[in-house]
Amino acid sequence: MTYVYNIAGLNIFLNLPYTIKSMNRFEKFYIENTPKESDIYYNFIEVRNRKQFKTKPIYSCSEYNIFYEDNIFYREFVYLDNKNPNACLIDKGDNNYTCYLYNKYTHKEIQYSNIFDSLALESTLIKQNVFILHSSFINYKGSAILFSGNSGIGKSTQADLWQKYKNVDLINGDRAFIRKINNTWYAYGSPFSGSSKIYKNESYPINSIIMLKQSKENKVVPLDKKQAFRSIIRQVTINRWNSDFYNNVINLVDELTNDIPVYLLECLPNEDAVNLLEKYIKGNLKNECKDS
Repeated sequence: MTYVYNIAGLNIFLNLPYTIKSMNRFEKFYIENTPKESDIYYNFIEVRNRKQFKTKPIYSCSEYNIFYEDNIFYREFVYLDNKNPNACLIDKGDNNYTCYLYNKYTHKEIQYSNIFDSLALESTLIKQNVFILHSSFINYKGSAILFSGNSGIGKSTQADLWQKYKNVDLINGDRAFIRKINNTWYAYGSPFSGSSKIYKNESYPINSIIMLKQSKENKVVPLDKKQAFRSIIRQVTINRWNSDFYNNVINLVDELTNDIPVYLLECLPNEDAVNLLEKYIKGNLKNECKDS
């Protein structure tokens, strides 16, 4: 079975040995009429035996192990039971990927969540100059406002306040894909929304990025380039074991902070915080239309 999804304005082609079980958040990104060409290709192959490696992993976490052999990156997934490998993604450095599916997948339909976890999109999209920013994403008058910061800082709270008091659209509650096209930076909604369950396949030119800090009073502080870079890079998904990935994302964030205003919002969860920030954001509005 073949499926194509449009993510961050790029067509992603999946060739699978099974039918995918439907989940709404991925359906919003599905292209019903398969285009003639795609930007990224994945070929999933069912295999009986686990890929054997000659070396130890260069990186390990609870979800996967990274191996690097013969100039090829292998991402061995263990997310189903946190012990036994169930898939292995092979990255040879181009836009064509092979993913071996082990026995864990042979006895049931493939779930959307498992397949999309196996895509390692942060790794494949960076080759297209797209990176992932941990943020809540709203559409304010046709522009993207991104609330970013550490988990629990109040990103969803501020986004909800803007929806309540300014009637904005919430696009994504956890992650946005960031991409520059024709000298304009865009934020794209993603199917990865965390616990917010907010995931729209929409994109808008970025107005500003708001770093959050809880406080006993409301205050907006424009960040200089150095402050903005350090704040944003902490919230970007980075494969630090891959030097090409690391250098590319550093350059992209550096360019982003040259072009887009970044503010620190020290705030309370109230309407005054919304009104105060809006004064700064209005000064950045451009006559730009929604783009996909």
